[in-house]
Amino acid sequence: MNNCQLWQMEKRNKHLRNLGKYNMELMEINEALKILKEQGWNPMVCDTPVPLYTSGVPAGPPKAPGDYDGDYILLPRELVGYEPVFTITVKGTSMEDANLKNGDQVFVKAVKTVEDGEIVVVMLDGEATMKAYYRDENGEAWLVPQNDMYHPMKVSEFTSAHILGVVVGVKKNVPRVSFRAIQQQMRSVKQQNEEKSKPDDSKLRKAIATIARQMTSNRQWFSVYRILADKEIIPEHDFYALRDKVNELLPDNDYNINPKDLSKLDVDSFSKRLFFWEENDAPVQGKRFYEYLNLANAFKGML
Repeated sequence: MNNCQLWQMEKRNKHLRNLGKYNMELMEINEALKILKEQGWNPMVCDTPVPLYTSGVPAGPPKAPGDYDGDYILLPRELVGYEPVFTITVKGTSMEDANLKNGDQVFVKAVKTVEDGEIVVVMLDGEATMKAYYRDENGEAWLVPQNDMYHPMKVSEFTSAHILGVVVGVKKNVPRVSFRAIQQQMRSVKQQNEEKSKPDDSKLRKAIATIARQMTSNRQWFSVYRILADKEIIPEHDFYALRDKVNELLPDNDYNINPKDLSKLDVDSFSKRLFFWEENDAPVQGKRFYEYLNLANAFKGML
């Protein structure tokens, strides 16, 4: 290995080390949060340390709780509030129907009172369990699993019972996607994009004539505009270019394309690529939204 190769390896390793140690500056964080808020993501800063219990508390038969080893997890103050909170890992399957599954991390808040239906972490005769709380018509307190394979437990059957807290949130145990599967998927997508990059005028002319017959409103030309703009056949936000392109390809058409009218739809998610269209962030809702979406997808498929 020559000096040049050694220098390149050293430079690469230094870059990777610096990349792993990089911390965002406060200004960068605030700017990122601002952008996320504008897009409706409701971001929260994880600035509050919460104790993390390693062994977990079972969502199954009662067992001894895990020991606190000094580790913690950072959570948003908006989520945990100012009451004492700790984090534990779900063990077992008795709460699966409440979407609390083995390996999930739950956030537990210490409370003075418990309401029916709340999920609680309870110490029963020195052992811990996680169940839904319920008080029947006779005033008897029960701990109810959310899985038909387990049976409810009457709290009075135990010598001692102490509620440690109420579950207020969950961090799901998300599986990792296969890298090979992603590679195969992306190869397929790239190949399709290359094949469908920019259609020739003959294909485009046929597709426009076909999709026009499926329209029930002149405003639905917006769906055609969106695909042509996505494929960079016409400029973004230029509805006159849409009209000119259609007239160029089909000079004897009787289509009524009104650029000013179409521009009124160019807001919210409709102002973005088709991939980002969302019904709850569009100028049309319900059935009308899906009419535009289906036309856009159909026209895209023709190209």
